[in-house]
Amino acid sequence: CVLCICAALACSKSGENAPLPEGAVALVNGEPITFDEYKTEIRMMRIQSDEPDLDENQREDILNRLIERRIVLQEAKKTGKAAAQKDLEGYAGEPGFYGLTPEFKKILGANKVAEREWKEFAARNALFEKLAAVEAPKRDIKESELREYYEAHKAEFDEPEKVRASQIVVKDSATAKKLLKRLKAKEYFALLAGKESLGPEADRGGDLGYFAKDEMPPEISEAAFRLKPGEISGIIRTSFGCHILKLTDRIKAGKRSFAEAGQKIAGELRKRENEEYAAEWLAKLRENADVKINTRFKERDEKYEITQN
Repeated sequence: CVLCICAALACSKSGENAPLPEGAVALVNGEPITFDEYKTEIRMMRIQSDEPDLDENQREDILNRLIERRIVLQEAKKTGKAAAQKDLEGYAGEPGFYGLTPEFKKILGANKVAEREWKEFAARNALFEKLAAVEAPKRDIKESELREYYEAHKAEFDEPEKVRASQIVVKDSATAKKLLKRLKAKEYFALLAGKESLGPEADRGGDLGYFAKDEMPPEISEAAFRLKPGEISGIIRTSFGCHILKLTDRIKAGKRSFAEAGQKIAGELRKRENEEYAAEWLAKLRENADVKINTRFKERDEKYEITQN
C-alpha cells in the first residue's frame, strides 16, 4: 500500500526549524499545509477510526499523510496526470462511493461533519490513491515463480463448500406467505422473483450466485445450506425483510489445482510488484522534495484541543 511509507516523511530535507508562513504546519516544495487542513483531516480520521481521541503518534501520521498527498499532487501537475481529477469525478458519482448510508449520516451528524466535507475528504483520498498507484513495468512471470508461490501458500487454495441460490425478498410475512403459496402451485421462481422481489438481484431472477457459508447473513446461509438442489425454503426473516430461497447448485469443498490457480497467483505477484514499485517511486519523490515541518504546531494542536472538539 502506498500509505505504508508515511513514517519516512517525518524527516525534513531542509530542516524543521526554518520560518514558515503564519498558520502553516508544513511547507512542501514551497506550498503550505495549513493548520485548518490538518484539523479537518483529524476530524475525518477520528470518524473513520471510531475513536474519540487520537494519540500523538496518530496525529503525526496524519500530518505525514497530508505531506505525502501534497507531494504526489505536485508531481501529477508536473507530469500531466492531474487529468485524473476528471476520472475521479466520474466514478465518484457511482452509488455507494462515499458510503453515505443512513447509519453513517447519523455518525457524521453526531460529529458535526457536513456531507459536503466528507465527500471532499473521500474524493481527495481517492484521487491520491489513483495518482500514487503507479505500475511496475510489465514482464512475463515465469512458471517456476507461480509454482513456488503455490507450494508456499497451499492453504490459500482451499475451496470451501459453496451453494448457488436464488431469493425472493419482500417487506412483510403476509406477502411472503402469498408468494410461497404461488411457488407451491408450481409458478416459476425466477419469473416471480423478477416481478415481486425487492432485492437488487431481482432482474436476474433472484440469482445470488455461488457463496460460502460466511459470505451471507447467518439466517440466509443456514437455510440455504440445508436445502437440496431444486428445493425451496420456508420464509426466512432478516433485518432486510422476509426471504424465500431456492437452491440451484452445490459445490463440495476441495483444493484448487495449480492449473486452476495460475491466473490468481500471477495477479497476486503483479500486485506485489506494483506495490513495491509504487513505494519506491514515492520514496524517491520524498527524497527530492523540500519539506519543512513546523514543530511548534504541536503547541497549537494542544491549544485548540482539536482531538476533543
